Amino acid sequence: LMLPAPDQLSSAEYLNFDWYGRVATAATQAAFHADHSLLLLPSMKDPNGLRRIEMDGVLVVDPMVDDPRVEVLQKIGIPSVAVGPGQSGQFGYSTSPDLVSTTETLLNHLAERGARDIFVLTPGMHSEWTRATTFAYFEWCRARGVAPRTSEELTSFPGASTVGGLIGAAYAATREALDSSTPPDAILSLILGCAPAAARAALDLGL
Repeated sequence: LMLPAPDQLSSAEYLNFDWYGRVATAATQAAFHADHSLLLLPSMKDPNGLRRIEMDGVLVVDPMVDDPRVEVLQKIGIPSVAVGPGQSGQFGYSTSPDLVSTTETLLNHLAERGARDIFVLTPGMHSEWTRATTFAYFEWCRARGVAPRTSEELTSFPGASTVGGLIGAAYAATREALDSSTPPDAILSLILGCAPAAARAALDLGL
């Protein structure tokens, strides 16, 4: 089982997010039920290190865009499955939530509550799932004739290489937006764990 590539957070940091912990637990339970072992792979700066690990199949969770680990797996002939949106040229199989309709449902909920200027917190375009959800937001805005409004890539903020740093970046981005001359009237976080930081920023501003 591979968690997202270590461009920003380590595998250990990703496990601090509830989603990834649930995926790891569910994959372990399924493997044990089928009398298989499951190895949770650590982050690797050099994907060629995969050649030294004995394995005969890989689950790649939330693959990154042009994930170099997948190319290595293909070269050494180890099949892989994407858990999350995966590029069709890289994976024979994938399983993923319907990220587009889920994003639309969240945006429609905010619009039905009266939101007209929705600010979206996004970590960037490094992974397929963040691209899918961010582009779903852009398309939703285009269909309604409204201008999209997103944070800068939160993973580019200083110190955002840890979960705490990423949450701090979400807080700072939200506070700056809410304290501007044109504050948004709703916030959507595409990142697990960052919505509470956005709520805290609003609370600290008396909103």
